[in-house]
Amino acid sequence: MHILTAQVENYKSFLESEKIEFTPGFNVIVGKNNSGKTALVEALSLQFDKTPHRSIVTQPIEGAQLQNSTSSINLTFEVSLSEIPDLLAKYNQENLLISIPKLNNPVPHKNLVDTILSSRTFVIRCQYQSSGNRRNWDLIAPFRSPWLPNALEFQVSKSSQKLRYKQKVTISGHNDHFAKVAAQEFQKRVYCFKAERFKVGQYKAGNRQTLEPDAQNLPEVLANLNLSNRQKFDIILKHMSEIFPEIQDIPILPINDNPVLKIHLSAQGSSNRNDLLIALQDSGTGIAQVLAILFVVVTSNIPQTIIIDEPQSFLHPGAIRKLFSILSHHYSQHQYIITTHSPTAIVSANPQNIVHLQKEEYESHAKNIDIRESTQVEKILADVGVRLSDVFGIDNVLWVEGTTEELCFPLIISQILNRPLMGTAVFGVINTGDFQSRRLKETIIKIYKRLSEGAGLLPPAVGFIFDREMKTCEEQKELVKISEGKITFTKRRMYENYLLIREAIASVASAYLESEITVEQVESWLDEHKWDKDFIDDKTISEDDKKHDYWLSNVRGDKLLDALFKSFGAGSEYDKVEHGKALTSWIIENTPDELNEIAELIESKLPPIS
Repeated sequence: MHILTAQVENYKSFLESEKIEFTPGFNVIVGKNNSGKTALVEALSLQFDKTPHRSIVTQPIEGAQLQNSTSSINLTFEVSLSEIPDLLAKYNQENLLISIPKLNNPVPHKNLVDTILSSRTFVIRCQYQSSGNRRNWDLIAPFRSPWLPNALEFQVSKSSQKLRYKQKVTISGHNDHFAKVAAQEFQKRVYCFKAERFKVGQYKAGNRQTLEPDAQNLPEVLANLNLSNRQKFDIILKHMSEIFPEIQDIPILPINDNPVLKIHLSAQGSSNRNDLLIALQDSGTGIAQVLAILFVVVTSNIPQTIIIDEPQSFLHPGAIRKLFSILSHHYSQHQYIITTHSPTAIVSANPQNIVHLQKEEYESHAKNIDIRESTQVEKILADVGVRLSDVFGIDNVLWVEGTTEELCFPLIISQILNRPLMGTAVFGVINTGDFQSRRLKETIIKIYKRLSEGAGLLPPAVGFIFDREMKTCEEQKELVKISEGKITFTKRRMYENYLLIREAIASVASAYLESEITVEQVESWLDEHKWDKDFIDDKTISEDDKKHDYWLSNVRGDKLLDALFKSFGAGSEYDKVEHGKALTSWIIENTPDELNEIAELIESKLPPIS
């Protein structure tokens, strides 16, 4: 289950919000202070008090009674077919019941049954009001079906994840309806971690293994997990140590003879010393939140929605990067909704979806941001205030040629090398052209050597990957020697040379130009122009030496792509950053082997996985 859309009504700074869209994976909500981020999080948590919106609109006269005192949020959420068997079993139902409009014929329309049988997901709409009440629930996909006594009954196979139609039935109440059951269950699958100290350090012993939405029973469930599934407990401990290296163990001990459990933290070098244990409630503000988050993602066999409010307020930037890297790399089945005004958190989350909040006078407004549109991204960056301090908290840096590589190399690392970045960040250098001047060569190399040693507050560099351009083998060896092996060059002339996949170019060009560009068009242009002197520096190459491998290695890839895009029509210039990232994503999804060479080069510079 995960949220698809949300609309907040009459709650705090929201009178009636726009419909806000969410995706699986990471969603980031950004905005200035007091723009409504926390109010939106509270509404999304489905556990909020009645706090009606107050403004000139709802209270035009001072002291006037509010016409509407009910706060609510309208949600649509998706349920996958694979989740349904466990969902029905939890509510003691054997079969899936889907209400239908009254039909004249005693047998349901065949196309209606066929539509349901072919569905892999179902979309539920529900309104949650203050104090957690649900109302107005219905199934809206694969078709809209408000509750009626007539229903279609289906058997659900857990092993094959298939539906089988049984019969049309009459049901007597709401409780048997699938949408009702789903709405009831979804409320239990939303966890909200607010920007405040968690009071979860101690709790009475019991047998429960599911964490409450407010995480108050964390000691109980952790203790039970330690007894019933030590392997998962150790995974939580491993992740905690990755994020907070000083934590060695998490003992959960009874308080004297009372049936109350208390979580402690054991630091490095203090094993078997209970007198040196630190109570969780006396530790850093963010440790309890992270421990509760990790418990949910590690132990949940079904997708959850996890909301984290302002993580930068309780976590160091380095801890944020490591936490988000763990969540995205190991537990991507869950939906994450993050509110922040920190560029560190935004970059670390690498969100699929960004929601921008703005407050006009008394009222908050929400807008989904198309991250491909640079003007909108600039507006977000203006709100969050990007500074040099964004690098603080990084363990080390892989320096690369420029912004294109800065965006694309993390995609290659996570999706082709299949490894988390953890505390490593990828940054583009300011001007690699400085390396072309022999007079400045040693000076520039010394500057980057200082970066590699982590002078001052700057994190150390694990290495530098630059475009080969047309440097000779001797020039490359000289630079590698001066940098003491820190600098490595691409085997091809530049990163764009790895993106010269004709199918990828046709697909990306079609998407951005909103017109059909065929592979044949790309092939035709390349066949005619690929050896033009504008793109190949070696003017003496003979016709016999015009081999594809030589061309792919030495062509000026950026100029070629720019000329190719311009040939598609007016205004169709090649954007190195935007289109480069889109081409990289297409290749990773469709022909990842094409990037194996550059992936191996990147991996050679990354720190080993501990």
